[in-house]
Amino acid sequence: MIEKVKRFGAWRWAPLCVGIIMAVFAMLLGLFFDCAEVDTMTRYAPMAEFFAEGNWQEVFHPRFPLLFQTLAGVLVWATGMPGYIACFLLSTCFWGLAIPLLFLVMERIFDRQTAWLTVVLYIICPMLLTYSLFGLRESLRTLGTLLVVYAIFLRIEKPCGTLLPLFVGMLILCTVRSDTLLLAIILWAVYAWFDRAGWRSWSTVAWCALCVQPMCWVTYRWLGVWLPSSQWVSMWNRLF
Repeated sequence: MIEKVKRFGAWRWAPLCVGIIMAVFAMLLGLFFDCAEVDTMTRYAPMAEFFAEGNWQEVFHPRFPLLFQTLAGVLVWATGMPGYIACFLLSTCFWGLAIPLLFLVMERIFDRQTAWLTVVLYIICPMLLTYSLFGLRESLRTLGTLLVVYAIFLRIEKPCGTLLPLFVGMLILCTVRSDTLLLAIILWAVYAWFDRAGWRSWSTVAWCALCVQPMCWVTYRWLGVWLPSSQWVSMWNRLF
């Protein structure tokens, strides 16, 4: 029994350590090669700098949900670094944090060996690393998706388990991109299926509704419609 505990303690932190090491490596790689992408330089980085200056009119726009530029803006405000540096540091950090979650999810679907193989494939995938080095929001979307999927497995395994991964993942999906809000709805349906539409499912609905209210307010200020983004306004107008 003691040997089993020791073996478990030896490996359970390994995916997190790998994620931290790879995130630091990606940050150093980005600083060395100065990876800047047009979308970051012309959109997210200026919005982060405007956030640090308190120029809210230039920060919040109905086309871009609030989370990424807000986090980058806080980093710019706290450190004084340029906006594009803050964006790429955050993106690479989220890219690394997704590694232990990916391991936990794949281990539950397959086994530990397959989970490690998946981690290796994730690390060497050039597109995922490039997006993070460019300072884009895709790594945060990956992190949010894995958090919710992990929460679904927790619900299957432990009916009385924590709601923290679910709430954090839903917060990310509801506020990082317009298309991830639809993904949040789909993943919620999967969670509700295993939860049998219990109180946890409906508390998640209330939480998501609360998360999108700031963005709805921004869209209302710009377009006069209480919806989460301009893309959802366009879809609403086409349907109705």
